[in-house]
Amino acid sequence: ELVKQHKDINLHTRVPLLATIVASLIENDYIPTTKAEIYQHRLRLLLGDWDRVKGVRRTEISPQIKFRFLKRLAYDVHSSARPVRKRMFKKENMLETYNQALGIHGYRLDFDQLANELLVAAGVIVYEGDENYSFGHLTFQEHLVGEYLADNMQVKDIVSYLDNDWWDEPLKFYAGIKGDITPLIDLCEEHEITVSLSDKLFDLVNFAPYTSAVAIECLAESRKIGRTEKDVGPKSL
Repeated sequence: ELVKQHKDINLHTRVPLLATIVASLIENDYIPTTKAEIYQHRLRLLLGDWDRVKGVRRTEISPQIKFRFLKRLAYDVHSSARPVRKRMFKKENMLETYNQALGIHGYRLDFDQLANELLVAAGVIVYEGDENYSFGHLTFQEHLVGEYLADNMQVKDIVSYLDNDWWDEPLKFYAGIKGDITPLIDLCEEHEITVSLSDKLFDLVNFAPYTSAVAIECLAESRKIGRTEKDVGPKSL
């Protein structure tokens, strides 16, 4: 029924990993309708809901604190991917993010307890050997980065990631979480939009169904003009 009713679910459950996650969510009474919701519900289960259903209480560390830490860690790891695109990190990287992301809460918590809970109990962080850690799958990292962008970045900051394909998937999660990328399109429209940029924005619109119809029409016109000028002759776009 989900596949029939929701295009996003139909598209992404063709990937075995996502199909497995969706099946698990449905078994636990979560009904996702978008790719972003699939990952949001997964994290909710891992960071506390499964324990609550089982009647297990591990620590006083709230799911909100864990989520805040994970989003910032994923962003820090993704942003540091120069020149090599990176998904591995060390424990000292986790500690650095812990000190920067949690503010006064960090002084009240035990870092090793938080790291151990995310690694062993929740399984959100995976030990890869040789003192390396990861989020297990690059897509899980990209989702958390998208969450961080949606919660912490202004539109003018998002624009800087549009021309870098390393950020394509996080931006799709960002669009799905925001639901409306009208401000992003409007900001880009203030400057001359290249054909490649308009194509990328149109791709993001597919994940943001509440985007203004007027903004989409303006974007379509910009893309049409850009393609026509490209066919007619060279011009700096």
